[in-house]
Amino acid sequence: MSLKNEPYALAVEIVEEAAPDGLGWSVRDGGGVLARFQSEALARACVDQLESAELAAASRPPGDGWEEIQTRGFTRHTGPMWFRVTDEGPVFGFVALPKHRNRRGIIHGGMLMTFADRVLGMHIAMVGDDSPHATIHLDTHFISSVKVGEFVEARCEIVRRTRSMVFVAATLTVGDRVIARAQGIWKLL
Repeated sequence: MSLKNEPYALAVEIVEEAAPDGLGWSVRDGGGVLARFQSEALARACVDQLESAELAAASRPPGDGWEEIQTRGFTRHTGPMWFRVTDEGPVFGFVALPKHRNRRGIIHGGMLMTFADRVLGMHIAMVGDDSPHATIHLDTHFISSVKVGEFVEARCEIVRRTRSMVFVAATLTVGDRVIARAQGIWKLL
């Protein structure tokens, strides 16, 4: 049985087949079997890794002036993320990779929320002040979906600042298409 390969960008196929070694799921390309696995889930994970590696090599954002955001901890799993400074202020971005998608093959809303949280906090540090701060509230409204390979950009603004809080907002786009809007409150520590 061959599985529909629609969400995958690579020219590979996941096939269930009887095999002498007992491994019943194969990942194949035009040249034959790349690997065999005991389960469909492991075969899909293999394809995800292959596809992520291929896209990561091409995950640099379009245009000049982008710098990679150095991360550690949780956000390291969601990157790479990028920024550049324009006349209008900082712009942030990431290339949507296979590891970011949901079961339907589009980019998971949690990835977009994580990106919004990260870049809104960075925006505060870059244009406000670099004092420690933490998210205390974040709303995200999803407007359009994102596909693997698309470049998501965020433009942020500080809406209001008090002695102890910063109110911020962001618009996330793919090209001219608005895909989400986020707004939140950060506590100055």
